[in-house]
Amino acid sequence: MELYDISRIDSILKHEFDHLFALEKREIKGDELIYEGRLSQGTALSLGLLVSRFKDLGYDVRVLGSGPKIILIFTSSLQGIKEPGFAGKEEKYGLHFLLFLITFFSTLFAGVGLKLNILDIFVILGILIRDPLKIWLGWSFAIPLMLILMAHEMGHYILSLRYRIRATLPYFIPFPNIIGTMGAVIKMKSRIPDRKALMDVGMAGPLAGAILAIPITIIGLKLSTITTVTASSELTRGFMLGESLLFRFLTWVAHGNLPANVHIVTHPTAFAGWVGLLVTFMNLFPASQLDGGHISYALFGSRHKTIGKITCVVFAFMGIFYWPWYIWMFFVFFIGLGHPPPVDDIELIDRKRRIM
Repeated sequence: MELYDISRIDSILKHEFDHLFALEKREIKGDELIYEGRLSQGTALSLGLLVSRFKDLGYDVRVLGSGPKIILIFTSSLQGIKEPGFAGKEEKYGLHFLLFLITFFSTLFAGVGLKLNILDIFVILGILIRDPLKIWLGWSFAIPLMLILMAHEMGHYILSLRYRIRATLPYFIPFPNIIGTMGAVIKMKSRIPDRKALMDVGMAGPLAGAILAIPITIIGLKLSTITTVTASSELTRGFMLGESLLFRFLTWVAHGNLPANVHIVTHPTAFAGWVGLLVTFMNLFPASQLDGGHISYALFGSRHKTIGKITCVVFAFMGIFYWPWYIWMFFVFFIGLGHPPPVDDIELIDRKRRIM
């Protein structure tokens, strides 16, 4: 089976895009079909039409250079796109559903510990062995947390469908920790077409997750108990949470100005919202293929690595005053600073997206 219908590609370039691209040289290197030519003046913004035209035929097109001389690199996606507007179907849904169920029950398990103020998983396990129905005590943590994680990943997935990027459904990750999960991920199976799509896909997850996490946090804080702390009293209930500026503001929204001698015993739903904000915070680091990495590349292109390095320097400086920032610094180093370019790396994003 031939990977490329060269005569058809030549015909499309000649008759549909002769005003855009003047061919000078063509060659095949391995599984790549390479066209070299010149870009007509003032047509850089129209390259997206060319990329989209060939993507519908089953070819990914990468654009190198910024004009007037550019290179078009064709790679065959073999299966193409069978349905207009659809980013590709998953062959099997069983694994996604199984991981969702396991993660739901692992977060329910964690929610039982939060509800009963128990951190020891073996103690929680013993309680559930004696009375399995107590697992549903964790619903006020598990359901809001799963909703936030689902909203975040489906934000990415739906925007992938919009831009015809082949992507999987979310993979939820169960884990035996205090929240019962390590979050969820989706996998991109084809390259992102341009910076606009990269920005939209990157933004969609944090925005969708925050739209749920913020009201869930407020509701949870409303349900939380306020206790007075005296010199002789000890805090025997609840978990001490780090307060971001946003979490502190949401606490003010829920309870107004509180005196210094009170403590909020955090409701499991508030903790779920707090975790949702934490997940969003981590995903917005401008590095690698995190959401922040997508956004950084869309904004700054090849300068995104410099942004990642600056982030590490800032974390290192903040670690002088509060050592856990070193954890985030090493996390960014571990996942890396690089990001693969989109197919069309020439067209810049518009002012609206830059503001967002």
